[in-house]
Amino acid sequence: MNGRQDIAKIPGPVPVKTDDTTVSPTVPSFSALYSEWYLPVRSFIARYGFEQELDDMTQEVLLKVWKSLHLFREQSTLKTWVFQIALNTLRDRFRHKNLAWYKRLLPLTAVYEPACEEENDPELYDILQKGLQKLSIGHREVLILNYLNEFNISEISGILGLSEGTVKSRLFHARKNLENAVNQLGGWK
Repeated sequence: MNGRQDIAKIPGPVPVKTDDTTVSPTVPSFSALYSEWYLPVRSFIARYGFEQELDDMTQEVLLKVWKSLHLFREQSTLKTWVFQIALNTLRDRFRHKNLAWYKRLLPLTAVYEPACEEENDPELYDILQKGLQKLSIGHREVLILNYLNEFNISEISGILGLSEGTVKSRLFHARKNLENAVNQLGGWK
């Protein structure tokens, strides 16, 4: 999905009037947008530790998206644009609460569900978490977006406002640094 085709797939277009400006009738109703994006945005925000504010922040992001749909320029996919707004909202909240961005990343065990019971190894998760904490925020951020949120290189590029080459480089170095950190902490079994 990309561009206006994504917007068109959300049911319930209604004309919207904001600040004496009528938005195109192709803008979906807020409830339609909410239905489509609520769970993906909520999951994304949950990975950053805002359990008590999760629903409020999800609604805040979706309201920003809905009010800004008429500004969407199709330079990226709608998915990338929505998550860029979500990430910027998270960053604003961190600044507002005077919290360090890197300190709010949840432990890996809080966001990763093992694929099978054999993978449920608390010692491995502890080593991975400690390894992640040794990475720079830029490296941690691309790993989380890529592996936990399952965004591809292009989507991460759009969300973070970086070139694809920079994202690839950060992922490469993040993996290498994580491997080194894990090996220093006892390594893989």
